[in-house]
Amino acid sequence: YQAMNGPNWTTPWDLHQPMSAWYGVDLLDKRVYGISLISNNLKGELPNAILDLTEMRNFQVGNDSISGTIPDSIQRMKNLQFFYCTKTQLSGSIPAAFGDIESITNLYLSFNELTGELPPSLANWKNLLDFDVSNNQLTGSIPDGFGENSMLRTFNISANHFNGAIPEDLKDAKNLEELILFRNELTDFPPDLMANMNKLRRAQWSENDFSGALPVLPANIESFSCVDNHFSGAIPPSTKDLTHLTTLDIRENDFSEIPDFHGHPSLVFLDIGGNAFTFEDVLPNIGTAEFYTYSDMKTVGQDTVIDVPYGSDFIHRFSIDTSIANKTFHFYKGQVNWMSNSTGLLEFPDFSVLDTGTYQVEITHPDAPDLILRSYHLRLTTEVTTARPHSDTTSPVIIYPNPVQNVLHLQGTDATEKIIITNVLGQQVVRPAPAPKEGIAVSNLSPGVYFLHLQDRPAIRFIKL
Repeated sequence: YQAMNGPNWTTPWDLHQPMSAWYGVDLLDKRVYGISLISNNLKGELPNAILDLTEMRNFQVGNDSISGTIPDSIQRMKNLQFFYCTKTQLSGSIPAAFGDIESITNLYLSFNELTGELPPSLANWKNLLDFDVSNNQLTGSIPDGFGENSMLRTFNISANHFNGAIPEDLKDAKNLEELILFRNELTDFPPDLMANMNKLRRAQWSENDFSGALPVLPANIESFSCVDNHFSGAIPPSTKDLTHLTTLDIRENDFSEIPDFHGHPSLVFLDIGGNAFTFEDVLPNIGTAEFYTYSDMKTVGQDTVIDVPYGSDFIHRFSIDTSIANKTFHFYKGQVNWMSNSTGLLEFPDFSVLDTGTYQVEITHPDAPDLILRSYHLRLTTEVTTARPHSDTTSPVIIYPNPVQNVLHLQGTDATEKIIITNVLGQQVVRPAPAPKEGIAVSNLSPGVYFLHLQDRPAIRFIKL
C-alpha cells in the first residue's frame, strides 16, 4: 500500500478497518487469497512483500503506472493461479522461476515493456489455460513444450519480435481456441499445425515472414487472417467447406487461385486484395460476403523485352483473363495514356524507332470497379537498318522552306527512303511513306514545331506556320 501510492489510489484502503473490508482484497481462512486492483491509480514497482503472500491464488493489477520488473523470486507465491498485470510499464525479462509455480492457470502480461526470451520453463505448466504476453519487446523462438499441455485454450504472443519456427508439439494442443501470432518475425510452421485443433475458433497469423502454401485450417475455425506474409499458390477448394468461417483475411500475399465462395452459409468478411488474383478470381466471388475487398492486386506477368525487326508488322497480345468478357485494356506508353481497346492487342504496321518504348496495360471491368489490373512492362526495341549502305559520302538531307506553310520539299533523299513526321510529344502525325517528288503536304497540320524522321538519319526540326 505504502510502496505503490496507496493514499492516492482511486479507491484507497482504510487501514483502520479490518483487512476483510479493504477494496480488492479477498481472504480465505484469514489469509490473502486474492488481490484485484485494476485501474486504481497504482504507481511504483511491485514490492517484494507480495512474495510473502504464499496463499495468493489471484493477483490482478494493471492499467496503471506500475514500473520495474517482475520479482525474481516469484516462485515463492507457490499457490498462484491467476497472474494479471497488463497495460503497465513493467520491464526486464520474465523470470525463469515463474515456471516453477505448477499451479499457474492464467498468465496475462500484455502491453508492457518486457524484453528477452521466453524461459523454456514456462512450457512446464500443465494446468495452463490462457497465455498472453502480447505487445511487448520479447525476442527469440517459441520454446518447445507448450503443446504438451492439453488444457491450453489461448496462446497469444502477438506484437513482439519472436522468430524461427512454430514448434511441432504445438499441434498437440487440441483444446486451443485462439492462436494469436501476428506482428512477429516467424518463418515456418508444421503444415498440419491446426488440422486437428477442433476447438480452434480464431487464428491470427498476419505480419510475419511465413511462406509456402496456406496452412490446413480446422473444421470449426471462425476467423483466420494471414495478412502481409509470403503465402502463395491456391486457396484450397476445401476452404469453402468450413461452414463456421465468418472472416477470411488473406490480403498482401502471393495467392493466385481462390474458390468460388457462393453458397457459403457464414462468410461475412472476405479480403483478398494485394495478391496475384485476376478478374477470373474476383468476379465469381462478388456477392459472397457482406464485406468483400479485392483491390490492389499484384502486377500480372513478368517484364518482357522484345527486339522487333525494323519495318516489320508487329502484334503483341496481353493475354490476361482471356475467359472474361467486357473488360477494357488501357494502354500506356511510358506515363502517357496511349489508347484503349477490348482485345489486348498491341499492333504496329511497319515498326519504326518511333514505336520503341515501354508499354503497359491497365485492365478494368464494369462489374469490379475497385480493381485495376496492371500488366507486366513490355519493352520494345529495334535496330535501325536501311536499304542502302551508309557512308560518309551520303549527301545531307535538306528541307525547304522552313518555316513551312503548305508544302515541305526534301533534297538528298531517294524514293526508297520512308519519312515520318511527329509532333513534339513524339506522336506520329504523318504515317511512313516515301517522300513524293512534289513535296509533302503539311497544310492540314496545326501551327507548331514538328520533326521529320528518316530511317538512318537524325531527325530534322521544322516549323509549321
